[in-house]
Amino acid sequence: MSVFLIFLSVPIILIINKFLLNKNLLLNFSGEIHQGFASKTKTPLSGGIAIMIFLFINLPPENINILVFFSLIFALGIISDTHFIKSPVVRVIIQFLIIFSLILFFDIKIRNLRQEYLNYFLTFNFVGYLFLTFCFLILINGSNFIDGCNTLVLGYYILVLFIIKKLNFFYLSGLSENFFFQFLALLLILYFFNLLGKLFLGDNGVYLISIFFGFYLIKIYLSNQFISPYFIAVLLWYPAYENLFSLIRKFRKKLSPLLPDTYHLHQLLFYFLKKNFFKKNIIANGMSANLINFYNGIAFLIAATNISSTEFQLLIISANVAIYSLLYLYLYKFRIKKIK
Repeated sequence: MSVFLIFLSVPIILIINKFLLNKNLLLNFSGEIHQGFASKTKTPLSGGIAIMIFLFINLPPENINILVFFSLIFALGIISDTHFIKSPVVRVIIQFLIIFSLILFFDIKIRNLRQEYLNYFLTFNFVGYLFLTFCFLILINGSNFIDGCNTLVLGYYILVLFIIKKLNFFYLSGLSENFFFQFLALLLILYFFNLLGKLFLGDNGVYLISIFFGFYLIKIYLSNQFISPYFIAVLLWYPAYENLFSLIRKFRKKLSPLLPDTYHLHQLLFYFLKKNFFKKNIIANGMSANLINFYNGIAFLIAATNISSTEFQLLIISANVAIYSLLYLYLYKFRIKKIK
């Protein structure tokens, strides 16, 4: 895709949005309370459509097999967005089947987590496949959990893309630098539309963008064992920890871990900023996303200074988890206090 076609994506996105609005298809805000943090108007969930079109046009022919799996996860996102399958349990089961099939098809194996006792379990192929499937499920659903403030997901993965560019990891992924430049340009365009509340990723976009980065980051790691696997974990820590933290939180409160609520970190931060600094939802919304991503950008840059050191990467992950947990506790208490 040339630079001209990248800018041509702007009118294409506008046409897609217009079509979806006119046909009342694939729109946000079905009335669920957690959706109100992004918008209370009907907005097209067209981000994933734009990304899928880009991948169809730009992925090299030898990547046709991975494109099949991307298409399947994208289709599942469409089904989720249209509420064709309402059960979150069924959706997770289908996610599992798609991801497990992807890992088996490409025979993706991680043998070295730089921990002897973990490496022992990974010598059993089936355990290794299940481990990677679990990691993908955590990433995809964690990315979906954080998709509550405009630009949060897009901004996060744009930062990941910048780190890939900074470290010149293009060749390790099997994709060209030109591909990543064009993909970055598209994500920045989508970021702009999302910032203005003109489109959302929806489940279709979140599933697609998270499986794309998960797959190619693993490929980058497997192509160069000099990279600590925990550096890859740093790049994906936020959606992953958001998911794990939310599961524990909901289990403790005897709530379904698969149903949405309004007590994720970005939602609590939105509430805090709105009460103290910004009265307009759109400003508090955007600031919440950008503050979180500003922190993540700093963490990524620090991690990128020593990508081979497992101890260094684990220290950054531990710091991220501690800061997240303390900030969450403070914001949660603030919200509960205001409710009372």
